[in-house]
Amino acid sequence: MRRFKCLFYVIVILFSYLNCDGQEDIKCYISTGDFIQKRIYDVELRPKIKSKSDQFIKISKFINIKENEKDDQASIAWALLVDRELYINMRYSHDYQNIELYVKPHITGKICAIIIDDNTDQKILSGGTNYGVGLQGVLMKESQKWGKNWIDEHGIKHKILIFNTTFIKSNHLNRNVNVSGELLTKKNFNDLLGLALNKDEIDTLSYEKIIAFIKSKNE
Repeated sequence: MRRFKCLFYVIVILFSYLNCDGQEDIKCYISTGDFIQKRIYDVELRPKIKSKSDQFIKISKFINIKENEKDDQASIAWALLVDRELYINMRYSHDYQNIELYVKPHITGKICAIIIDDNTDQKILSGGTNYGVGLQGVLMKESQKWGKNWIDEHGIKHKILIFNTTFIKSNHLNRNVNVSGELLTKKNFNDLLGLALNKDEIDTLSYEKIIAFIKSKNE
């Protein structure tokens, strides 16, 4: 019995250690230009993690370990590397804006894409412009996203949030300039993806074909 209790306490301590703040290896890209040039913010940080999942990480603040104070630069970073995986700061998305939330893109490269569908965590969906409480506020918020669905071969709807880093001009790479995420629509399709399809071609596109276009642009 005593051996069982000891083992139990060891497990509890180990679990607490693995889930305490700052155990993840987190680095920052302060701007989109930093991401393009793979230039990491050269400060050792300890994040205050509020929640996390396989889709996102929510961080309330970063502590500069050397100075032992809050690091405001890190708090507005365009993206993070969390255990070497990219997470984009949703403060740079109008439709799903959340200043503490960092979301893992489904496609990473010159064009990053976050897929929004029935599998998306509610913490991601709850971001965006606040139109007030109640049914009217909810309807107004959702109306901003109407007409932005793409249908896959099984008839399932997906939204595609695009961060096109090629919009940053080469002479701005060393400035604090950031790309914002936009939901892909038939109207902005060519502009966001740098393509030249006609209206009929865009109208007949499937979700799978669009994903293939994005991946080909990243090659």
